[in-house]
Amino acid sequence: MNCDICGELVPEEDSFIVLPEQIVQARDKGYIPARLPDSWKTDDVTSAQKIEAQWHLVVDENALVDWLLCPSCHLELIQHQKAQSSVSL
Repeated sequence: MNCDICGELVPEEDSFIVLPEQIVQARDKGYIPARLPDSWKTDDVTSAQKIEAQWHLVVDENALVDWLLCPSCHLELIQHQKAQSSVSL
């Protein structure tokens, strides 16, 4: 199985299932994964904008299905959620 964020091959016993609502909420609060596939990254000036737009599209297209994450992407998501919850206090 592959991580739905970075594409890394991850054994089932090491994977995390994340509800789509968690991904959508994180995205809506500015979460853009650091480990997106290399094919998304280009050298042009607008690459950050293109990556963000692609991420928004991917999340929207998968907003009704569970996400399978590798440990690294799951940790990054959890860290983002914790940072956002401490900001909103």
